[in-house]
Amino acid sequence: GSTINYDFNASGQVDFFIASGQALYDWNQGGSPSFDVDENDVLSDTGVYNVVSARDHYIVWFNEGVSTVVVNFTNDYSAANVIDLSAADFYIEAVDLIPENTFTVTSDGTWYFFVY
Repeated sequence: GSTINYDFNASGQVDFFIASGQALYDWNQGGSPSFDVDENDVLSDTGVYNVVSARDHYIVWFNEGVSTVVVNFTNDYSAANVIDLSAADFYIEAVDLIPENTFTVTSDGTWYFFVY
């Protein structure tokens, strides 16, 4: 099946999770949803998430602290046995690559960064 591969190192502890769109929304609203991958207060992690259902997946790093945290990450995916939409009247399938390799986020307060 399809997979999401992730590898990251952080200069300070962060929460890391992979979530569905609904779980991310619930979490952002203060709920306590279940995540596909859920690591709290970690400096690094490497793994492979086996995609078991067709849906949006969000890869999230969350900094609850007030200090600056630098996160270096590599994510990639493989798509296998996915629905062929080429015969549909209209469809959009794409991967957008962002050429920047450095992102600056606020160094104060709570922040989260996600890959969709």
